[in-house]
Amino acid sequence: MQIIPANGWYVILDEGTTDEWKYPLACWALTAAGEVEGLIATEVGVESAEPAGKFSRYWHEKTRPIPDPPPTAEEAAAQRACEEELVAAAMRELEH
Repeated sequence: MQIIPANGWYVILDEGTTDEWKYPLACWALTAAGEVEGLIATEVGVESAEPAGKFSRYWHEKTRPIPDPPPTAEEAAAQRACEEELVAAAMRELEH
């Protein structure tokens, strides 16, 4: 296995969910099979940045920003209520 630094690189886990998580990579590894894999630092050393079922993608800090996670149902409902109130206020203003 060969390793190189992964400055500025992150792994994105569970992208698009409320559990989305960004974690900095420690390094890139070239495995004996010729595959490149990101590694993250843990309390006991380094491990794969691609845990089963959670890996979404790698991201570099100089690329497009990571979008905010989607709003929760409560946040979306509050936003809709606010927008509806603004529309209602605008309609009342137009009636006068």
